[in-house]
Amino acid sequence: MVSGDTLLAQSTMVFTSQANVYAFNAPGPGTLSIHLEDMTWPEKLQDLSFAILSPSSVLGGMSSAGDLSLPVGQSGLLYAAVTGRAGGTMGLGIGLYSLRVNFFAAGSPVPLPTAISLLLSGLGLLGIGRLLGSVKVAVLQPNPAV
Repeated sequence: MVSGDTLLAQSTMVFTSQANVYAFNAPGPGTLSIHLEDMTWPEKLQDLSFAILSPSSVLGGMSSAGDLSLPVGQSGLLYAAVTGRAGGTMGLGIGLYSLRVNFFAAGSPVPLPTAISLLLSGLGLLGIGRLLGSVKVAVLQPNPAV
């Protein structure tokens, strides 16, 4: 598995109902990989939702725990907003979630001019080696009758 740079890793306890906002910087164009997990401690959260925000818009979100992949076009400040409501079956009113945001940089293309020149020089060397390998060299042996 390929891993990216971790921009945000947070485990937060939810008391009754709360919202948290975490700021982080995207270093450049690439993809954000978001993993939101209900830790089911001490019991499952009743509600858990998430959104990624730029200073001017909502980039994406989820209405439950899970994974999300979002493209980003440039570097800049982003926000992760998480809201949760703790379960009430045990009467404790607490829960726990974990949030991880990883960044995978956009790949750079292979420079073709360099690749082509390397390919052609390799093929030329193979051709020369084959040509030299097919030339027969006569070895003169001394005649013992003389």
